[in-house]
Amino acid sequence: MTREEAIAVSANDNMTVRWYRQARRQSRSVTFALSIAALSAAAVWALWRYAGTATQSGYPHSGPTVRIGVVADSTHLRVIMYGAFDIISSAGRAVFTCAGPNVLRFSASVGQPATSYYYVIVEEYGRSQKSLAYRRLAQWCEALKVGMEILEGSSNLVAPKSRAALADRLLVAIGPFDDVRLAEQWEQSLLQRKSGVYMVKDTSKRAASEIHLFDPTDRLLARMKDSVSIRLKDERQVFAVEAIKSDPGWAKQKRTTPCYRGTLELHLNEQGRLTACNCLPLEDYVNGVVPSEIGGWAPSEALKAQAIAARSEAMHKLDGEHHSGDLYDFCGKVHCQLYRGIEDQSAASLTAAAETRGLVLSYDGRIVDTVYHHSCGGVSAGGPEVWRSANHPFFRVAFDDRSLWRFSANLSAERQTEAWLAARPDVFCNSDQRQFPEYARKYFRWTRRIEGSSLERSVNDRHNVGQILDLQVVRRGQSGRVGALRIVGSKSSILYTGVDNVCAVLNDLPSSFFTLHIEHETQSPRRVKSVTVNGGGFGHGVGMCQMGAYMMAMRRYSCETILAHYYQGTRIARAY
Repeated sequence: MTREEAIAVSANDNMTVRWYRQARRQSRSVTFALSIAALSAAAVWALWRYAGTATQSGYPHSGPTVRIGVVADSTHLRVIMYGAFDIISSAGRAVFTCAGPNVLRFSASVGQPATSYYYVIVEEYGRSQKSLAYRRLAQWCEALKVGMEILEGSSNLVAPKSRAALADRLLVAIGPFDDVRLAEQWEQSLLQRKSGVYMVKDTSKRAASEIHLFDPTDRLLARMKDSVSIRLKDERQVFAVEAIKSDPGWAKQKRTTPCYRGTLELHLNEQGRLTACNCLPLEDYVNGVVPSEIGGWAPSEALKAQAIAARSEAMHKLDGEHHSGDLYDFCGKVHCQLYRGIEDQSAASLTAAAETRGLVLSYDGRIVDTVYHHSCGGVSAGGPEVWRSANHPFFRVAFDDRSLWRFSANLSAERQTEAWLAARPDVFCNSDQRQFPEYARKYFRWTRRIEGSSLERSVNDRHNVGQILDLQVVRRGQSGRVGALRIVGSKSSILYTGVDNVCAVLNDLPSSFFTLHIEHETQSPRRVKSVTVNGGGFGHGVGMCQMGAYMMAMRRYSCETILAHYYQGTRIARAY
């Protein structure tokens, strides 16, 4: 049996693991020799990669300016400025100037509440095509038997980033809807029959609010509308911002949030509440992401790989639909990338970001959405296993071992996954290795026990399934990850699809790479007594495995080799 056949067709429960071990032993000596050769040629190869597929732009040396949502939807914010600063209104007028550090409170004073409506746009026309737009409106109304109208494009309509400016357009729209879920259902239904359908949000009826500024004694200093910018006079200084209650003594409370550099922007959202954004150059954002994501103590080449991946993901998403309806480009959580300002920065992480300044990964001349995760459990996930939109050749199912990366893994059968998880194979992210980060050892292999009664309560809080009788894996991907799980109840059954939903219903599992062992009660109707979940990895499994990258760097692989390993076929390019 060839290596490819051994991977593709497992003749028994342990075939995959047995073949892996044999192939690993056979290739170890060859791999070592090739590794030495690769390391000696790393500098020349890196220069070739940097020269290829350049994506030069007009961005400044520090990259484009980005806005990070660090606090969202709050009534009261405490702002600590650690240096002299100015507060600038949305009209560009200086509202308040302070010659030194200070603590201030910003509060949203809400008047009339906001009302948001949603529309589904089926066609759009220029202003000169008004008669045609109304004829098409009548035809659509006759066909769909639903309320429709013509919208005039304006700044109050929030559209996807991919749409051109709507200011001079007439929009044939279904709606209005006051329930975004109903609007989304119409959008998805029409997209199956017609391309170019999209949803907009009408924000013309915003909350009537003001931003009130207070000093530490609760003395009102100023009233402002819409938004304000707080700019430190010395860019080396920092600030902190956090949501608080307006209790007495708020000014002396201990700080519980990170410090940031750059500009602080405060905006009133549609509901008249405050959103705080850290506005700064992309390179400063990368400086914060790298240590927050992989740790400031990681080896240098892993930090460099993380910097290039973080920069690439950010630049790719700037042109997409990420947070298109929000007041910021990215949030500071793992939904985007974990960003804690200067809190986790180290000399090593800052050096790694500086040495890779402006570098991104590209594929066919386009910047790659370089998603990554904490630990893959030894097998990377294919993009479509997790997100339909991630069907790219550089996201593939493979063992996390450089000598076997070119061979596809197949753990779609339950017994193959079970055997793999029990084997603890010698892959890059195996936590049995010396110098493996202590805090991360618990994620390579893990076990969770869920009581049946607890699961029943949590499921029935949202869906009336009755007594839980069984859990069934409906779909398992090639990497072994569960893509669909059915919970069978005495009253009804419910199907959970998508790795996030599957993990959430089972008490927020670290990953969807798991097998289930179910214990039933002995008496009828044989309810589920407990569920034991044996799993591996932490995160979605697509792209770079951070712990694998960490240990590759410990084995003296270069950042170029690490990135080529996890994003096959991509090239390093300079974005600015």
